[in-house]
Amino acid sequence: MMIPQEKIDEIRERADIVQIVSEYLPLKKSGRNHIGLCPFHSEKTPSFTVNDEKQIFYCFGCGTGGNAFTFLMKQENLSFPEAVRSIAKRLGIDMPLDTKPSNEENQREIMFLANHVAMDFYHQNLLTSPAAENAQMYLKKRGLKPEIIKDFKIGYAPAGRDGLAKFLRNKGISLELAEKVGLVSTKDKDSYDRFRNRIMFPIMDTRARVIGFGGRSLGSEEPKYLNSPTSPLFKKGDVAYGMYQAKNVASKEGFVLVVEGYFDLLMLHQYGFVNTVATLGTALTINHLRKLKGYTKEIYTLFDSDEAGKAAAIKSLPLFLEEDIHGKVVLIPAGLDPDDLLQKEGAPKMAHYIQKAKPLMDFFLNSLKAKLNIETLHDKVAFLEEAAPYIANIKNIVERDIYIEKIANVLHIGPDIVLSTVRAAKIPLYSKEAEGLKDQQRHHIPTANEILNKVDFSKTEEKILKVLLAYPSLYNDSISRTVEIFNTDFLKEAGRLIIDVLQKGSGKIELSSLIDAAHDEKAKTWLVKNSIHDDVSIKEEPKKILEDCCKKVIMESRLKKETSLLLKKFTDAEKAGDMESFKVLTESYLSKKRG
Repeated sequence: MMIPQEKIDEIRERADIVQIVSEYLPLKKSGRNHIGLCPFHSEKTPSFTVNDEKQIFYCFGCGTGGNAFTFLMKQENLSFPEAVRSIAKRLGIDMPLDTKPSNEENQREIMFLANHVAMDFYHQNLLTSPAAENAQMYLKKRGLKPEIIKDFKIGYAPAGRDGLAKFLRNKGISLELAEKVGLVSTKDKDSYDRFRNRIMFPIMDTRARVIGFGGRSLGSEEPKYLNSPTSPLFKKGDVAYGMYQAKNVASKEGFVLVVEGYFDLLMLHQYGFVNTVATLGTALTINHLRKLKGYTKEIYTLFDSDEAGKAAAIKSLPLFLEEDIHGKVVLIPAGLDPDDLLQKEGAPKMAHYIQKAKPLMDFFLNSLKAKLNIETLHDKVAFLEEAAPYIANIKNIVERDIYIEKIANVLHIGPDIVLSTVRAAKIPLYSKEAEGLKDQQRHHIPTANEILNKVDFSKTEEKILKVLLAYPSLYNDSISRTVEIFNTDFLKEAGRLIIDVLQKGSGKIELSSLIDAAHDEKAKTWLVKNSIHDDVSIKEEPKKILEDCCKKVIMESRLKKETSLLLKKFTDAEKAGDMESFKVLTESYLSKKRG
């Protein structure tokens, strides 16, 4: 059954959008708004804006906007009822008994519950089961302290075939849903545990919900590390282990350390480097960077000092360039991994290496120089050709010029030679194909529909709605009639929604509820954007602007009718190939528009 409108209204009124959004990304106060990096597209400068007073958000970069319900729907891929219930649960608001969650909502909640129950099962096994003695000894040997084991809820999956499956069944949790999140497998209706005889690492999202697991084998089982499979809750290329514990400290410190393994991360946290996350057996991905940069300015890679670790750092360089993030590489002595270094040399030595971290681009160029003999002409050319595409993709012009100078100095050649190679390495903005298209467009005679579609009625219509949003007291019945002859469909819907509120006599427009009422996504986005963005051009004489714009819309409506009468003549001239008549008609139309 549908959720009653009055219950939706209650939840919306009590929800705090700033608090909800802050669970997913850090926000900073900026005037009347809060701003942050948009979670829905890649950006370096914050354009994601949350307005506390109007309880709405809008991104000036990608145009996404809405209220608290909309945000959760997009962020967690929820339906509208799921988002409503999720916020109700946060606020402790009871839902009517006859509005039970949908089957899909229930399944998602049970999947989270199954993971949480499994985490407790594994953790208690590690702490209390005699069968976990090997696991306890292994963790002790690795140097992990009890408080880290407790904080990260590290556990042990018993060697038996179906210990977890039986436990979940006894708890009344569907094994079918447990299979969907990769806790159990089923063959011929027989369920058995996916993880057996393994140290277990629960993987949490930024809200501390368990979305998956990593398991390290204690015997000869392969693979040595096994992660949960892709599921409705988990995708390892999007998730960083330890993000929940690290996010606040990373934001405060201004940088985050990225390591490759579970034990490297746990040891760094144990030694006080809490701003550390780990990839889950995968290379660093673009999605990792997009999530991390919402919390911090710089990202440091702290990989093993072997050739594979160095290669992994260099492989990540294109991602840093694409996202325009300052990346650095922490270089530790050969033959050591971060875990070894901490236990042998302690936190001060690690802090020293972190402080000496090199920019990722410098690390790449130094590595390139080390493998070539740049005294020879052949290797000078090889160096330049390999480096040029990376330099070309540096978005900051000043930084790009600095690296061009650096390469010129290293190779003992002129900066102009480096610059020309860099330019050639990047696809030109205007390719020959694009120029050819432009040439076609120069000789293209527009069709009647193309000419008519160039008429832009929207700016005047927008101005009317902007004035109404900012000065609702200026509304009168004639404006309602004007909105009805709007030419732009989504503005007509937005106008009708605004007028419907004003006709009820409240005198106040509640944007958050207006958004839920909008069916057209363009109307919804327009309402959000123009409620957050102040248009200074309407502030001096809003009443006169409103009257003038209404008159103009009426005149434009008449022009549209006259235009439609010309359409048949345009079409007939086109079909007959009478281009002379077509041009005369076109000029007649344009002169009327100018008049």
